[in-house]
Amino acid sequence: MADSPPFRSDTAKDALEGTKSKSGPDYIIEEGDGHFAVWVGNEVAGYVSEDVENPGFWIAEDAEGQFMGQHLNCEASAAFLAASFAAKDQDRS
Repeated sequence: MADSPPFRSDTAKDALEGTKSKSGPDYIIEEGDGHFAVWVGNEVAGYVSEDVENPGFWIAEDAEGQFMGQHLNCEASAAFLAASFAAKDQDRS
C-alpha cells in the first residue's frame, strides 16, 4: 500500500493498520469527506465509511453508491472493493 493518507480519527487509523493481503489488486485508500475512497489504478473502486448505526462495522459501497458489504474493519472493506472492482474490470476486457 502507498504511503498512508492522513486520518480523520484514531478509530480509522487503528482500523487501517495491519497488513494488506498480497493476493488482491494494488489499491490506495484516500481520506474523503466522511469516508475513505479506494483507488485501483486511476479509478475509484468505491468508498468505505464507519457504520454509524452499527459501531465497529465498516460499510463498503461501489463508486455509484451501491451497498457492497459490511466488514469488521476498514482494510477488509477496502480490499473487498478493490478485488470486486478488479473482477468487474477483467470481465469488461
